[in-house]
Amino acid sequence: MAVSNPLHRLEAKYGELLALCDAVESVIDSLGGTMDRNLCIATAAKIRTLSLGEPSNEPQLSLSVRTTHPAFAFDVSHVADTLRSAASERCAVSWETVALMLRAFLEGLRHHVAAEQVIIAAIKRSNTTH
Repeated sequence: MAVSNPLHRLEAKYGELLALCDAVESVIDSLGGTMDRNLCIATAAKIRTLSLGEPSNEPQLSLSVRTTHPAFAFDVSHVADTLRSAASERCAVSWETVALMLRAFLEGLRHHVAAEQVIIAAIKRSNTTH
């Protein structure tokens, strides 16, 4: 299904971010136990695609996380690298540290998506009143 409306494309991108949240949560739940290594690697790859305020061709439609939320005070590439190393069982930090890092990332990402969805809802309400 082609999504042509810019607002619908933006909503679809945030749907992708929510799916990433679900994947990160699944990884956290599996840490220290029977971990799905393929899920860890795929999730790390998806995390790496996020940009933090970097310019893009379509800034309003990118998967860019533009926020000052404290959970994004770290480099997402570091999160992705740590997750990949955990998947390969060569992680330099403990499982607990990996879980804490992923929880902070997850909290920040969900906060970002929720804030943006409030803005999208306001835009939709504004569009329907005109």
